[in-house]
Amino acid sequence: MRSNLLTRRREITRLEGFSDAVFGFALTLLVVSLEVPRTYAELMDTMRGFGAFAVCFAVVAWIWYEHNLFFRRYACRTAGRFCSTSCCSS
Repeated sequence: MRSNLLTRRREITRLEGFSDAVFGFALTLLVVSLEVPRTYAELMDTMRGFGAFAVCFAVVAWIWYEHNLFFRRYACRTAGRFCSTSCCSS
C-alpha cells in the first residue's frame, strides 16, 4: 500500500533532527530503565510489568511516526512555520 505523501527531496532540517533525537532519547530511557533479573523470581516479577513497558514503547514510537509524517506532509522547515501552521489552522 502506497502513501499519498510526497517523497523527501531535501535533507533533514535541524528541527527534524532535534525532534528525532528527543524521541530516540525517550525510547532509550525506557529501555535503560530495565534491570537485569538475577533469579527466576526476579524475572517473573519483571515480566509482570512487561505489558506496560511494551505499551509505553509502542505509544512513543507511534507518536514519533506520526510526527515524522507531519513534517513530511507539510514540509515544515522552521519552528516559526510549524507554529503558524499548527496555531492558525482550524
